[in-house]
Amino acid sequence: MGVQCPGPRKEAFFVHTVSRDSSAATAVWPSASTCVEKGGDDVVSYGLGLQSRTLVHAPLVPDLKSCRASAFDQLFISHFIESFGRFAGLRSPLPPNTTWLDELPHFMTSPGNTLAKTSIRSATMLSYGAWACDVSVQAEAYRWYAQALQMLRSVLSQANPLRMKSTLCAAVMMIHFETWGFTAEGAWIKHVRGAEAILEGLGPDACADGFMHQVFTHLRFQSFIAAMQQDRVSIFSSLEWMTVPFEVQPANIFDFIVTILINVQSCLSVGNKLLQNDTRRASLEPHLKQLLHQTTSKLNKWEKEFLPLMTNFSSDAMLPSSRVDTHESRSNLHPQILFNSLPEAALLSLYHAASLVVAGLSALAHPTMATDRNHQQIHTQEIFRACDFISSNSDSEPSSKLGPIMMVPQLKMAALWSVDEHDRNAATCMLIQIGTKRHFALEGIWHRSAGYFAGVASYTHDVLS
Repeated sequence: MGVQCPGPRKEAFFVHTVSRDSSAATAVWPSASTCVEKGGDDVVSYGLGLQSRTLVHAPLVPDLKSCRASAFDQLFISHFIESFGRFAGLRSPLPPNTTWLDELPHFMTSPGNTLAKTSIRSATMLSYGAWACDVSVQAEAYRWYAQALQMLRSVLSQANPLRMKSTLCAAVMMIHFETWGFTAEGAWIKHVRGAEAILEGLGPDACADGFMHQVFTHLRFQSFIAAMQQDRVSIFSSLEWMTVPFEVQPANIFDFIVTILINVQSCLSVGNKLLQNDTRRASLEPHLKQLLHQTTSKLNKWEKEFLPLMTNFSSDAMLPSSRVDTHESRSNLHPQILFNSLPEAALLSLYHAASLVVAGLSALAHPTMATDRNHQQIHTQEIFRACDFISSNSDSEPSSKLGPIMMVPQLKMAALWSVDEHDRNAATCMLIQIGTKRHFALEGIWHRSAGYFAGVASYTHDVLS
């Protein structure tokens, strides 16, 4: 047909086959209502046939002894792990340590761990079903999720410290289920708070190594987002939580930026108290200035340590977005950094979002100082550019569905703190577009007054205008 072959596919890929004939052979799916687990072998029997969209077209064998549950679980878990992108293409080296994702197959194959297995199955099934647009898989995922919730309530009532690892795994998987499932208003945040409570009970020393450390570094960012949505500070903002978990495993580039974001959150909280309690202005103003100075120093350190690794680099694999610029307020910038991957674009935009908020708060804390609006606008431009890059490079890979969600916190901060009203409106429109195309937990985040200490941003614009 004259179409040039793009070459071989690299790394993992998945083939989702859907029956064109409604009378095709029925595939048997894992069902929470018909699951029977036998001791440590975890033999699962199935009794629910789904007629609509199938993955297997071979006829059923009545006396089939091998169970297909493990095959489906492998598919769902592999897809779920792949959807995170694993920081592929990130030019700043990350430690070769395993992540919490690598433990999921172990939970599924080891004896016991029924709660962890059920929650893993529910979240990974929903992730796969949403990506493949398979309603039957999604329906089964909700059944497994309902069973996992009942198990979690029972386990938490027993408060057995020996089961905290599997309980924490279950809580984290339920967070990811609610990212897409959205079963009830605030359910996502409740699971985040529950996982926080488990780690808080264990203490920072327990999060210094192994699986607990891996989950902590992952959950810390979820905790930041949940706290921003509720105008509060993450429970991991104390000096002890900022340092002790990284004494064995040093912080990487992502850990550093999350630490900075939590510092920004603390600055916003003090700024919010300053607006609400004028009688404490004499003590709060110096405190805010001190926090801003510390956060700015960390941003400068991050710039010097990590940005040079991503400068003056070109990649044939993925180029910056070439989409026509529809935002009139954007400058004709020619950034030196060409994004090399979706995770890299999201990571750099987190840096620019933190810098944007710090610049705005600094103008509030030091009203007599000249404000560099052009510098602030550059941060907004870079957030937009990262969003454009992720949108234009999203394809059929599992990570492409997660990509736009990576930009939600950054766009929210741009919608509140951009110095130009047109840019604030543009960021709000981008948030609405993401929410329209992809159903996710924090759907009301595009409202200007919803969370993220919006009152502080609004007051700052009023004062500086």
